[in-house]
Amino acid sequence: MDKILPDEEIEYQQAVLMEADGNFAPESTTNESVLEAAVQSFLEDPFDFEEVFEDITWEEYEHDFQVPEDSRFLVIEVKVDYEALGGEDINAGPAGSFECSIISPDGREFCEGYTLANWNDRDDGLEISWIIPCPSIVGEWVIKVSGSGMEGLPGIAYSGTYEIKVKSEILVSG
Repeated sequence: MDKILPDEEIEYQQAVLMEADGNFAPESTTNESVLEAAVQSFLEDPFDFEEVFEDITWEEYEHDFQVPEDSRFLVIEVKVDYEALGGEDINAGPAGSFECSIISPDGREFCEGYTLANWNDRDDGLEISWIIPCPSIVGEWVIKVSGSGMEGLPGIAYSGTYEIKVKSEILVSG
């Protein structure tokens, strides 16, 4: 009679592969008078968001991370937050733009595209968040983000920030 042996126990451990955050900003080549006019127009009528900021190109930020062998899944959490003078009174309409591209080691693109975030999309009155499941393809991944927001003095009137967290489960025994 054959002996039945128990299956080898497989154990995974949760891991954060990358965390990043930053402030959205216009490209450094943007004319200062264009920025000032856009902020002034935004403060006068926040509902004209797309028209107000149409002449501004936003800086793109790139973050990379490694997916190791024996990872079981990949989840990317992205949060954005926008602040504006009088922001507590703004509860509807466009809050900001956000563009995201997640590129796997084999060149496939996930979450590619432009989103117009609204004040009423905010979770618990704070940031707007997305959870993006991706296949756990081993190698170097790249996340590119850009969005609306000002730095320096104009940032007091309108700003945008982002946070990214990449999570997985990694095989530890088995």
